[in-house]
Amino acid sequence: MLNILEILEGKTLDQSVGDQARGIERFEEKFDALQALILNEQEYSSHKRMFLLQEASTMSDFPILFGNVLERQLLAKYTLAKPDWRSYIGVGTQKDFRASGQEILGIWGLRGKLPKVVVRGEYKQDKEVGEGKVSITLEKYGRLFGLAWETVLADYELGAFNGVGQDLVEAALVTEFYEATSLIAAATGPHASLYGAPISHPIDSASITNKGTLKLSGTSGAANLGTTVGLMRQQVTKEGLPIVIVGFELVVPPALEWSMLQILKAVSVASDAEGRATATVRQMSITGHVNEYLPIIDVSANKSTTWYVFARLANGQAARLNFLAGRTSPELVLKAPNKVAVGGGAQGPLEGDFESDSMLWRVRHIMGGTQIDPRITYAQDGTT
Repeated sequence: MLNILEILEGKTLDQSVGDQARGIERFEEKFDALQALILNEQEYSSHKRMFLLQEASTMSDFPILFGNVLERQLLAKYTLAKPDWRSYIGVGTQKDFRASGQEILGIWGLRGKLPKVVVRGEYKQDKEVGEGKVSITLEKYGRLFGLAWETVLADYELGAFNGVGQDLVEAALVTEFYEATSLIAAATGPHASLYGAPISHPIDSASITNKGTLKLSGTSGAANLGTTVGLMRQQVTKEGLPIVIVGFELVVPPALEWSMLQILKAVSVASDAEGRATATVRQMSITGHVNEYLPIIDVSANKSTTWYVFARLANGQAARLNFLAGRTSPELVLKAPNKVAVGGGAQGPLEGDFESDSMLWRVRHIMGGTQIDPRITYAQDGTT
């Protein structure tokens, strides 16, 4: 087990079951055989299948082989999942847990209009280069889970193992979604590190206003969305240059989903006092998203009316969630058996551990994030 100093120095963390598999001779052949047995591809009877599984569990390689069956199921399902938050919050990697492991730099002062140079005149240094940065610190998230010896004995159809991979994937995705949403929302509403009227830019310290009170629901919703997009397009860089934004992401809580769909999908929007259609609204290069975790994290009185607009990630990142390089997917590790028979023989993992007759597994996911650029996002709390 590595200590914290070794981890901070960037040394390798504990091996997952996938890493340990590299040391097993004819691993793929053994893996295929065990997976076929677990899935009962040969359609054995319940008693024969349980007998073969008990026999397989006496192999010294069984814990790692069985762990790989679960881990591959987990990773396959995780890879197929496409988290919605990745459309408006950036994703990156960093090599270790230190804050200095990922520093996002911002440099300004060179993008302003170039001064005119007369014939045979000198070029002048009329700008000073400035820079700022924010850092990301990774955190570990995980859970122990176990299967009791009694459960395994009673479960002839191996039902105790069904859905374990899916459960772990859902736990990892829930954690990601929650942590990503926590970068833009807080208990009191839009996150104070990213939104304000005004707020100090975390990198260049410029004063930015990107928070308002407009509603998305009702007859004024489409006009308010257009106003918000216009306010984002009016933002300027540190040098006072316009920001060119191509495409937007609209993010709402579940309570505003219908209002969002009415605006983004409608051919026309009724917006006058008599309900006449006076404005035609197409997609306007805006993609809608429902974030179910917004009203979970934001517990303010406006949690169901607050909505957010982001520039598409190609234009920049308002916030970013990083993962540990080389370990961007959730990992599964197994606690090795720690008991022997009185006669000295090793016990199979299905017999459980010494303390509680349990098979113990641990899932681990590593991530961390920060706010980066308030210029390319806007929040409205929907109060007016």
